[in-house]
Amino acid sequence: MKNNNINNLLKSNGFSVTKPRVQIIKILQNSNSPIGIDAIINKTDGKIAISSAYRIIADLLDADLINAFQSPENKLLVELIQNNTKHHHHLYCQSCKKVLDIDIDEKLEKNIDSLIRKISKQNNIEITNHSFELFGKCNDKSHE
Repeated sequence: MKNNNINNLLKSNGFSVTKPRVQIIKILQNSNSPIGIDAIINKTDGKIAISSAYRIIADLLDADLINAFQSPENKLLVELIQNNTKHHHHLYCQSCKKVLDIDIDEKLEKNIDSLIRKISKQNNIEITNHSFELFGKCNDKSHE
C-alpha cells in the first residue's frame, strides 16, 4: 500500500493522517503474520511512545482496519485487514512464538457460522465476529 493509499484509508475512516499512524500501518502491512505492540515499537526504533501505539491500535481496531487476538502469554497480536485478506484463523507456537495463518475447510466454517447464528438467536445477542486460534508447540528441537 503506497502512502497515498494509507492516507486515503485513514481519511476515509475519519482519522487525521499522522506520521505514527502511517508508520504503524506500514509495519503491519509489511508483517507476514500477526505482530505484538512491543515488536511494532521496536520497528519504529522507539520513535512512537507505547501509549501512542496502544491508542493507535485501539483506534484501528474500532475502525475494523485490523484484527487482534491474545497470545497464551496475554500479549495482544494484531494484523492489518486488507482487501484481499479472507477470513482465517491462527496457529500459535508457544515455543518459538511463530504465528501461522490457517484456513479451515469451507464446510466446517459454514458449520461454525451456523452454530454462531444459533447461539446468537438463543442468547438474543448479535454476534459480529469470531476468532478461532490454535495453540501448540512445533517440532523444532532447538526450542527445548
